Amino acid sequence: MDIPRDREGSFDPKLIRRYQTRRSDFNGLSGFPQAIETVYPRTQVQLCIVHMVRNSLTYVSWRDRKQVAKDLRAVDQAATAEQAEAALDRFVERWDEQYSTISRQWRGNSDHLTLFLAFPQEIRKVIY
Repeated sequence: MDIPRDREGSFDPKLIRRYQTRRSDFNGLSGFPQAIETVYPRTQVQLCIVHMVRNSLTYVSWRDRKQVAKDLRAVDQAATAEQAEAALDRFVERWDEQYSTISRQWRGNSDHLTLFLAFPQEIRKVIY
């Protein structure tokens, strides 16, 4: 990744934040991961779980929001991809009758949502 620099060639943290914000605006766009992987075949695209949870909650009634968010948090706080899959299975058992759209979205994007689980905890903190 190119490190954004100001006109004098100095590193500026504000430019990094602006660059990161611009990049995060693409999160959730249909086909974005596939487009990036086509142009950069060795790239691994991690979708933002915070945005996925936020988007998922748009389908949930106010009455159920806290519990649905808690159950989705179990997916992203899992220690391994297998544990994340098990947490998603529990979510499906509990909520699929009411909110099947959520589980379809998470299953459809699972390759891009659990990618960070392959890294050690110290690196995950940097990613998220």
